[in-house]
Amino acid sequence: AAVFSPDGQWVVSGSENGALDLWDVETGERLNSWQRPASIMSLSFSPDGQYLAIGYHTGEIERWNTATETAEQSLSAHATPVMALQFSPCGQYLASGSYRASKLWETSTSQLLWTANDYGSWIWGLAFSPKHPCLAVVNNDQKIRLWEYPKKRLLKTLPGFSRWITAAKFHPTQRCLASCSSDGKTRLWDSETGRTVTVFEGHQDWVIGVDFSACGQYLV
Repeated sequence: AAVFSPDGQWVVSGSENGALDLWDVETGERLNSWQRPASIMSLSFSPDGQYLAIGYHTGEIERWNTATETAEQSLSAHATPVMALQFSPCGQYLASGSYRASKLWETSTSQLLWTANDYGSWIWGLAFSPKHPCLAVVNNDQKIRLWEYPKKRLLKTLPGFSRWITAAKFHPTQRCLASCSSDGKTRLWDSETGRTVTVFEGHQDWVIGVDFSACGQYLV
């Protein structure tokens, strides 16, 4: 797993052997390294960069203080590996995903707010809308579910996939959601109506990541 810091100056990577590494983006230099207790499966920075959420193969989630370089709290969050983590844009909530379950946590108290466990398989990705209280959950049952938060309400289910869905990302300003799949296709959705806007078919194999540029003009 790897993630950029909110200011774009650093990348933090986590590996199967439990190594957590801090890298300088400009120079490529490794600035620091810490040994964590288990294989690292997922990472997410809080919007202010103060905290890093670490998801482990053991199902635990750790909150790492970036200033003190110490773990402040550990949660026994899931019974299976934490494959996805994402802070909400305001930093008040943290979403986690594992086998057949997604959970929403309040970051200030570490209180579990709700669990959704009606998925068919592993959850690979989570995405919060920057404009609306909406959480997209991506998993292997060929559907994307859009949840309203902090209250648990299923807004929409986006079908139409023939293979596994691997990732999703909201547009920074528009009501648009991008998703990608193991069928080699990338789709753009109207997140309000659930309608497919367009489908990109430029890949011959799995597409495992998707993201918008900060201005929203480009999609990779």
